[in-house]
Amino acid sequence: MNHAACVENACPAIDLAGATSAPVRVTRLLYLFRDDVLAESEAGRARIRTFYSVAAEWVALYAQRPGLFQATRNSLEQNLPVLDALAHRRPVTVSRAALDSVRQLLDRHIAAAQSESLRAAFQTWRKELDNPAVWSEFNVTVR
Repeated sequence: MNHAACVENACPAIDLAGATSAPVRVTRLLYLFRDDVLAESEAGRARIRTFYSVAAEWVALYAQRPGLFQATRNSLEQNLPVLDALAHRRPVTVSRAALDSVRQLLDRHIAAAQSESLRAAFQTWRKELDNPAVWSEFNVTVR
């Protein structure tokens, strides 16, 4: 992710990546996913625009809710193999339990969001998480 694209250098992806045990690898995967996967389609570019439009609010949420930040960082670390597959456009299988865990984490974000724009972004991504067409777009199989 490019801090220059986030308002006042507030970027939740960079903050989360920096807090992982492999910050350089995670940051590289996030850049690759954004630039080589999401940026290749209009739907992906819309996801990128949404991300940057709420980035500052998202960072503020994490400042108010450090436990939510830690839970998200932990989820990111647990799901690095999935991120790696997505960033490299490789097929990946995700268990229902892993999907449920991410769904629950997004639900926590939705409940904690103070602004309607941030809540709406989380709700949109939450809906996409359960959409088989989105799974197919990213070559994900859920079992």
